[in-house]
Amino acid sequence: ASADAGDGDDGVEVDLTTRTIPIIRDEPDDPLDALGALGGMTLVDLDDHRVAKDPSQSGPYAAIPRTTTLGMSASRTMTPEPALPPRTTTPPVRPTTAPLYTPPSRARTMTPRPLHGPSLDATLAAIEHAASSEDATDAAMWFLAQRFHHAVWFAIHEGVALGERGHGEGLTPEVIHAITVPLAAPSILQLAHDTRSLATALPAGTIQDRLTRTLGTPDAATAVPIEVDGEVAYVLAVGDASHTPDHAIVELAQLAHALGAAYDRLSSAP
Repeated sequence: ASADAGDGDDGVEVDLTTRTIPIIRDEPDDPLDALGALGGMTLVDLDDHRVAKDPSQSGPYAAIPRTTTLGMSASRTMTPEPALPPRTTTPPVRPTTAPLYTPPSRARTMTPRPLHGPSLDATLAAIEHAASSEDATDAAMWFLAQRFHHAVWFAIHEGVALGERGHGEGLTPEVIHAITVPLAAPSILQLAHDTRSLATALPAGTIQDRLTRTLGTPDAATAVPIEVDGEVAYVLAVGDASHTPDHAIVELAQLAHALGAAYDRLSSAP
């Protein structure tokens, strides 16, 4: 098959089977006619989007294979990220620490300050005739409430003085129960316990500093032991006396002696 490329005598026939177009030259022997040296040209297919040069027409390189490229105008489908689960906040759990020992029963802790308390003689008589150790202690603490601004009753338990009851500014039951004084550390309680006698000296040390603040930072502090069955079972610590300090210390010693005698009597009673 062939096709006529023009009208008249100047037409050029194209062989569609070989797709070759012959080149017609006016001067066939012209050495400067570079186009004539080719002898003919070959038809190539053109696409609708891009015209690529056929390297076979100008050099020995093979045609580069065409790959499909996504244009910038192509639509993009965005995949949404999965939704995060709702965050729940759980408050931290505070660890609890078990006490090192089980404190004795503390039913009565606060002794009210009386406007007009009993005299020493009346108090000593009440202690002597008390029907229980609790009654004897109540009578003593009632008397101390009118004589001293601060007073704390300590029970001795395995080498530690435990706050049991008392009175004074800031000495709530919780504060009193939290007081623990190791007798191995220097303090006025240690002196009274170890010497088994009334103590007024304040040793230097952290434990004594805390104890002094507990007693209201007094100008003079006093501690007296109370013996039961030959052992120091309790220690009374007081701060400043409300009046006549020297006389108050004498009264404190008499009170401690009466309490020890009452406890011995009650512990041996059937």
